[in-house]
Amino acid sequence: MLAAHRKTGNPFTESRIVCVGAGSAGLGVCAALVDALVRLGLSKEEAHKRFWLVDDKGLITSTRGAQLQYGQASFARSDDAEFEGQRLEALVDRIKPTVLL
Repeated sequence: MLAAHRKTGNPFTESRIVCVGAGSAGLGVCAALVDALVRLGLSKEEAHKRFWLVDDKGLITSTRGAQLQYGQASFARSDDAEFEGQRLEALVDRIKPTVLL
């Protein structure tokens, strides 16, 4: 992924990453990408803001509260709370991701 961003000239630190699936595998991949973004100079908070996670209920936001599973809270969007549950197609149309996992 980093090589692809270098090839296109688009900085990885400016990526908009949508991850379909917020279970242990998806969260693990996203956590590794957060670490990469931090190594490239973003704070952890800034890195987490580059992600939108979608599960079977749609976009994961902070409005889920206690329903968030372990590991999801740091990726839950607080700035998109009105879009809780937004389906993948609508999310892609709205944020125009540069990475889709």
